[in-house]
Amino acid sequence: MALNPDWTGRELIWQKIPDVSRAREIVIDGETWVRLRRVRRFGSLATVESKAGEWTLKRVGLFRTRITIRVADQELNLALFTPSFAWFGSAGTLEFSVGRVCHWAPTKSFGREHSFSRIISSS
Repeated sequence: MALNPDWTGRELIWQKIPDVSRAREIVIDGETWVRLRRVRRFGSLATVESKAGEWTLKRVGLFRTRITIRVADQELNLALFTPSFAWFGSAGTLEFSVGRVCHWAPTKSFGREHSFSRIISSS
């Protein structure tokens, strides 16, 4: 996956959407790029909307929690996020169905910033 040079060094703002319950958005240069909304107050399903499409995120498992990522209204997993219990979910592994595996981890103290720090494997 090539990094878009226009994204380098740009600030992403993660904020609550005013007057919408259980919803957040990512804003870049004053424009909303992605919206995330929990479907139910205590549920484990969330929807993601962007110009590129719509997806669902669903937390599964009780003792071995994982998060599935799917295209909206489809059953096939695009990716699976498995959190690392050492970091209480702020770090983990993202495994795509095509075989690529990436590591998600904080880049600053106290988890203020995160990034995909390295590609573990690629098919």
